[in-house]
Amino acid sequence: MRRTGIILILLVGLVIAMMYQSREGVKRPWMNCKESLVSQMLTGKCTPTERYLEKNKTKEREL
Repeated sequence: MRRTGIILILLVGLVIAMMYQSREGVKRPWMNCKESLVSQMLTGKCTPTERYLEKNKTKEREL
């Protein structure tokens, strides 16, 4: 019973974390680059995606 209880608690925690991420959104700055996360870590290079550039343009217009 202990093992199933621990597994159940972990699964409930995972479900809650997934619900939080889908509703409020978690900032993922590495998603703003065209390169993969591994290549960003190794090279330190980040080419902004078009979506990221569009977000910045709309923010500048609002200001």
